[in-house]
Parts: sequence; structure tokens; C-alpha cells
Amino acid sequence: MYRARPVKYSKTIMFIAGAAVTLVMVVWFMRNTAVQRMSNSLLQDYGIAVTSVSIDALTTSGATIGYLELVHEKGTTISIEGLTLPISMTSTGLNDHSAEKITIISATRTDGEPFELARLIDQLLSLPGLLGQTRIFVTELSVPPYPEIHDLRVVLQDSELEMRATIGSVTVSAAITQTDTSSPVIVFSLPDGPPDTPGQSISAKMQHSVESISLGGLASLDLPAWEPLGKLAGMLPQEIELRSGTAEMRFDIEIPYDTNRSVSVAAELTPSGPLQFAYADSSGETAAIKVESGSPVHLTASFPEVEWSFRQTQSSVTVSYDEWMDIPLSIADLSCESGPSCSMHTSVAMQAAALPFGKADHIALSAAQKVVFLDEGFRIEVQPNATLDITGLSMSDTTVEGISARLVSTATLELVDAGWRLAADSLDARIETLSLSANFGVKAQHNLDSGAGQLTISDAVASFDTRRLSHRVSRSGEDWDITAGKLLMDLQAKWTQSGADLKLDGQSSLRLKDLAGYYGETAFTGLSTSLEADYGSGKGFTVQPSSITVDLIETGLPIENISASYTLYPNEMAFDMADLRMEAFGGVIRADPFSFRTASNTNTVLMRAEAIQLNRLLTMEEFEAIEVSGTVGAELPVTIVGDSLTITQGRLFGEPPGGVIRYRPGSEPDEADTSGIGFVTLALSNFKYETLTSEIDYSADGDLKLQLQLTGKNPDLESNRPVILNLGVENNVPQMLKSLRAARSVEDILEQRLQ
Repeated sequence: MYRARPVKYSKTIMFIAGAAVTLVMVVWFMRNTAVQRMSNSLLQDYGIAVTSVSIDALTTSGATIGYLELVHEKGTTISIEGLTLPISMTSTGLNDHSAEKITIISATRTDGEPFELARLIDQLLSLPGLLGQTRIFVTELSVPPYPEIHDLRVVLQDSELEMRATIGSVTVSAAITQTDTSSPVIVFSLPDGPPDTPGQSISAKMQHSVESISLGGLASLDLPAWEPLGKLAGMLPQEIELRSGTAEMRFDIEIPYDTNRSVSVAAELTPSGPLQFAYADSSGETAAIKVESGSPVHLTASFPEVEWSFRQTQSSVTVSYDEWMDIPLSIADLSCESGPSCSMHTSVAMQAAALPFGKADHIALSAAQKVVFLDEGFRIEVQPNATLDITGLSMSDTTVEGISARLVSTATLELVDAGWRLAADSLDARIETLSLSANFGVKAQHNLDSGAGQLTISDAVASFDTRRLSHRVSRSGEDWDITAGKLLMDLQAKWTQSGADLKLDGQSSLRLKDLAGYYGETAFTGLSTSLEADYGSGKGFTVQPSSITVDLIETGLPIENISASYTLYPNEMAFDMADLRMEAFGGVIRADPFSFRTASNTNTVLMRAEAIQLNRLLTMEEFEAIEVSGTVGAELPVTIVGDSLTITQGRLFGEPPGGVIRYRPGSEPDEADTSGIGFVTLALSNFKYETLTSEIDYSADGDLKLQLQLTGKNPDLESNRPVILNLGVENNVPQMLKSLRAARSVEDILEQRLQ
């Protein structure tokens, strides 16, 4: 990053003038006295002493000095090579003086500038009257560490002093006219540019007082014409290209005679036309920036101890970069100072915004930040309470009703040649009232040279207790929702990028606490689990074994207090499960340890039930004519194929000591009915069974078939006569559950359960 040195140009001009004064004084002395009579006493008024001189040739008309060295009393050394000067007046009245090279080595002192600027200006103003018609030519002027100056030309004629030089690649000129000796006029100019681009100039009227010299003026600036000089002076980074823009500049400069006081500069720039410029980063990407409007810019500076600052109340800017087009920025309270560093308040407000990642109904950003320019880049410190709000965000497969975020503490983004680094201690974020809202920390860092980076998110919380997920995010085509509970997350990730090769390693912790919601017609509450996962390039995801609990799953019949241990295998889309247990119909259902693999065509699990209460199992309307007591157990070999499941040769059995079945149809049983149906109806009118067994088959279509066998007695018949009943029962489970669900909604279940 090019770091600005705003004082560079002013110092360079000062040294040019100082060199010219020194050269002319020496020439004037030699013209009248010859070199041999040169005396340091004659130069002491200028604070200069001659320390070395080498005369190559001396004639009545002129002299050639191969080398001349002078030292200023404050330590600055001036060396002149190839000096040619006249001894007597020429017939044309013009005296030409030239030097091949002048080198000025400034002293590294803190007691002021090498030259006293006000006194130096007075000396410059006295030269036309003192020397008459004189021209000075210097092929090369070197003032380290500043850019070299070439083809310096100074002309003293009548009441004018003109200077012209090429600094770097920029040709500049200055003219001092003294038609009014009390108020000279100084004009600083740039040459004509391309066709239809006239040269630019700034005029200043000079005033003298006992205490100081002051310069003031008003100028109209075509800003692109001044770009090369701005870059040369370090006021503009090399990455900036000014394309258009004009401004009116009013300025005042005070140069005190008292060297203990600083030179002060005050200027006001009022934009008179939109400013357009481009910024090209190191990768070649270009940002187009247009300053639409703005209040006047107030600039203050002091020398030789370089302190400067400028202020602007407000400006409106549009920025386009890559796929980001015409982003409107409003900048308020812009304040910059030497360092350099700037502070400002930036805001963005966009309606119906088209973004690279989607569209948004409204975007609002508000942030106060401080920008510190470094030698190798810059650092942005975003102040607390920066806010971001987005509503109606739609992307290719997701719609978000609203996103809001607030920065709790200072965030720092550092962009340097070696890469970037981001750190934020605390952030509040909210997707409407889905509320990623508890404080959580975000830190990110990336090194462009090594391609290494890292990201840390700590204590992130998403709460669904105030509003459900569907009130924040539109899930097109999906019939599911989360209505209560919390999600907590921590994440650490590290990566290394080498060309197209990305190596990523990370650890994450995800905790679900008391989630409630529904999927289709199935409601659930109290879902809690935790996942500790690692990711590594080449090995993918690995997840630590964990456990899960669910208070309720309701598909038409309630299943409660579900718990299990499990291990996920994300790379294989598979899991192992053990200790699966749930409560239903007053009993307990368990599963033997099993594995589920999505890559397998068939997965199996053996379910075992015990203490299932028949009176709770047969609560459906179609069984209302049956009274039953007793408990049963079961073994159910479940086969899962795709989205369907089947049970083949499952087993149901009664548990001791048996139970009672009373079948009470609308009319009393007819004891005279000797048919099979009549006998079964009569036997079941008060049947005390001792054993109950059944085969169970369940098809992929949901058809359940039971082949029941019961043994026992009906005491209302012949008390000692045993009865064996073989019954076949068939039902379609999905239709049965659908009829059960018809009398309730998942919303009612969740509301009652969560209360």
C-alpha cells in the first residue's frame, strides 16, 4: 500500500528555490570579484559556507567550476557539479548560468527546516531587482529521498521570476510577478494535457506583515489533471485513477518569520461536479467509485512538523466492484489526519436490491469505522453498535424474511500484502425472531502468501421460543417447522489454499435443546442431543458417539420418553444405534442394537415390546364395543427398504396371568345361534384368556395382518369347558392413523404439550 507523504511536494519546491538562491548568490559574487576573492564572510548572511571548490577554467568572459560544495549552518550540504557562469555582462543583457547536477543532502535535525521559509521567499523576491536579466539552468537536481528534478529553468527578468522543472514525469512551473511590490502574485501551473484539456494553474496573492507572509487565493481545479502531482506528492495511492471531477478551492497560507512558529495552511474544496475514480487492487480487480455530491472539504496543515487534517460533513457515493453494482454509500463526519488515518460513519440503504447472491426487498447498513493506513496495507476498526438489516432476501433455493445483526464490541479487519485478518469479540445476530441473538464471538484470519486461514465462532445461539422458524425463513415445498427450543453452536476451522487444492480441518459442537415442531402430520417435542464433529481433508467428517432424547412423537398414537445412543457416519450417510427405548400404550418398546446404511438396499432392526396394555392399545372408535384387560409383549423383525418398512413373521404374546375380553355388540348374544360367528360372539361376551399368541405381518402398503390364538374360558357358559379361538384380524395402519389424526392437529398437540 502506498503511504501518503503530503509534505513531500512542498519540501521539494522549497529545496528547488533554496538551491536557486544559493547558486545565484555564488554567481553574483564571482561575477564581480573572481573566484580567488570568494569569502565566506560574504555568504554568512545566508548561513552558507564554502567548503570545497575546483576551478576547471577561468577567462575574462566566464568561469567553469567542476565541483563546488557549500554547507548550510543547519547542516544541509549542497554540492554542484559542472557549474558554468559568466564573469562579465553579455551584449544581450542576459546572463546565463548552468549546472549539470546539484545535490542537496538535508540534515537530519529536529530544530527546524534547513532554510527559513519566510526569509527564503524574501530573498527570491529580491533576485529580479538584484540580478537583472538572468537565466539559470540545472540539468539534474537531487534532493534525497524525494524524486529527482530534471531540466530546472529559472528566469529573472524585470519584475518577474519564473521557474520550470520536471519532477518525476510531471512538468510544473511557477511564476512570481511583482507589479505591486507590496502584493506579489504567485502562479503555479501544469502544462497543457491531451487535446481539449487546457493546462491548470493556481494563483495566490502574497501579503507581507511584520510577523508573517501570507498567501491566499481561489482556484477552479480539474481534478484528473492534478492526479500525477498528487501521486508524486504521496497524497494519492498509485492504485487510484481519477477519471473526472471538478472543484473550487479557496486557500490561505501563513508563513511566520518566527521559526518557532509553524507554517499553517487552511483550504476549502467545494465539489462543483461529480468525482469519478477507479481503485485497482493487487489482484487487478477494479472498483469504480463515483462521488455524487458532498459538502465542502476543509483541510488544515502545519509545517515543518507535519500535521494535517481534513473534515467533510457528508457525501454520497456509489461503488461498483466485480458483481456488486452501483452500491450507494452515504458517508458522514469524515475526518482524516496525518498518520494517515480516517474516521467516518458509513450507511447503505437499498430498496429492491439485486445482489450477487440473490435479491432483497431492503438492505440497511450503518457503521462507524476508523481506517488506519499502514505501509503494507490498511486496517479498518469497526466501532460497536454497527448494524445490518436485510428483509425479503431470496436466493436460488432459500427465502429469508429478515436478517439483522449488531456488533457488540469493536471488530478489526486488517488487509495487508501478506493477507487479511478479521477479529470480532462479540456479535448479536438475528434472523428475525429465529434469533441468532445471544452474544457470540467471531474471529477470522487469512494469509494470502501462505494461503492459510482460520475461523472461530463461539457461543452462537439460535432460539425458537418467541417465534417459530417458519416466521423467519420460507422453506419452499417443505411441510415442517420448529416452534420451540434452542440450537447452540461452536466452530473452529483452519484451511490452507494452494492453487485449486484446499485443505480444510475443523471442529464443531452442535447442541439441540428441547426442540419442538412437526414434520408432515407428525408432531414432536423435547428433542435434545449434541454432536461433536471433526472434519479433515481426505478423511471427511467424523462424529463422536452421542445420545438423543425426545419427550413425544405423535403420529396419531403417542410415543413418549424416547432415548437412544447413536454414532453418525456422515461420509457414508449411515449411523449405528443402541439402547433405543420408548414408552407407548403403558408399556415399553426397545430395539436391539442395529445399523442403518443408506447405501444398503435393505436395513433390519428387531423391536421388542413388553407390558403393552391392551385397553390403551384398543382405544380407537372401531374397537369401542370391546372391553379388554391384560398386557402383551411382542417381537417385531422390521425390514426397511427405501421409504417403506415391512414386518414378516413377527410375534405377539400375552403376559401372565392373562386377561379378560368382553365383546359387547349393540344386542345381547343369541345362545341359540350355533354358527361359528354366533359361538365366537357368545364366547367373547366374557372371555377370560390364559394365553394369547399371534403372528404379525405388515406389508409395504401398510396392511397389518394378525393370526390370533386365544385359550381360556367363559364362566357364563360351561365353566369347565376350555375354549380355543383362532381369529384373523386385518387393518390398514396408515388409514387407521389418518382417522385418528382427523380429530386433532399438530398445532393442538404442540400447544397442549408445550403448555
